[in-house]
This record gives sequence, C-alpha cells and structure tokens, in this order.
Amino acid sequence: AAQVRTVMEMIRISYSVPRHVSSLVNWVINSNTSAIKRIAKPIPFMESAHQFLFIQSTQKHTQAFFELKKTKKTVWAFHGSSPENWHSIIRNGLVNASNTALRMNGAAKGPGIYLSQYASTSFGYSKMTATANPAPMKMADDIIRDEFRCITICEVIDESINKASQNIWVQPNESHVLTRFLFVF
Repeated sequence: AAQVRTVMEMIRISYSVPRHVSSLVNWVINSNTSAIKRIAKPIPFMESAHQFLFIQSTQKHTQAFFELKKTKKTVWAFHGSSPENWHSIIRNGLVNASNTALRMNGAAKGPGIYLSQYASTSFGYSKMTATANPAPMKMADDIIRDEFRCITICEVIDESINKASQNIWVQPNESHVLTRFLFVF
C-alpha cells in the first residue's frame, strides 16, 4: 500500500530535491484552497464508493457566503461537469464562465453557474446517463471504464437564481455558490 505523507513530511522531503521541484511543490501546497475529505458515512442514493466533503473556497469567499446566509435562504443543488473541467473546479471553484473562452456548453438559460435540484440533470452534464428512474445512475456502456465522472452538491444562496425550468437553475453570482460534497464515479 502506498504511504500517505503529511504536509510537513512533504515539505521536509522538498528540501532534498532540486530547487525547481521544491518550488513547484510549495506552489501546489500554498495555492490550494480546497479541502477534500472522505465521507465516513456515505450518502446511499448517490451510489458511489468515492464520496467526499468538498469545500473549495477562499476564506474571504466563505466568510462572505456565511454573512449572506444569515439573512438569505439557501438551497441545495447538484452541479455536473465534464472530466476535463474538474482540475480547474478543484483549484478555482465553480466560476461563471459564460461569455468567456472557458465556457464549455451553451448558455441557453442565461449566464451563470448551471445547477439542478435533480442529480439526473447534473449527471448529463458530467457525461453520465440516467436510467428512466432517476434513482440508480449508471455509466453508459460506451464510456471507457478508466475515465472518471464527477458531480458535486452545492449550497446556494437562493437570491438571484434563475430557476429557468424545473430541471435547470442558473446562479449568475459565483460568490453565491459553495461546493459541499464531491462524488466520483
């Protein structure tokens, strides 16, 4: 089994490697604003063995969110995205990429972060397919087994959400979205 090292052990090791490697390791550790921790008691309806608490936010963003939460209602919503987007989401959080070169899908319901109250809708954006019954979600037969698919559950300030349809919500203000859980399939 691979040994998991603490951050302090990694820093000590970095002193014995070339300077450019040490600089890279220090940048990765210091620029990370994510906290990912395996859930002790999995959420059964998500049907994934890989379930995590997932907080991706700067301290300033989190504090502003909790200040808003004191006076505004929040809702829970799913967000799905293609595998190629997850490195950026883990490093930068969910961003409103509408009208930018980073946009991966159209903006038919307006600019913002696309969310849904239904996991099955967000699974579609993560390139997974749903059965007729939204409860068990399975990968399509043509998906290569070595690839991963992810979906996150977010807490969202309910103010300014464009509930464009029953299935699709758009939150134009990225500071009103906090990731809470990450599921890897």
